[in-house]
Amino acid sequence: TRSNIQCGSVLLPEMKIAGQ
Repeated sequence: TRSNIQCGSVLLPEMKIAGQ
């Protein structure tokens, strides 16, 4: 679950930066 949280923490900001 920790890996999921870390992945989410990284993916979510990327999506926001990408504008998606």
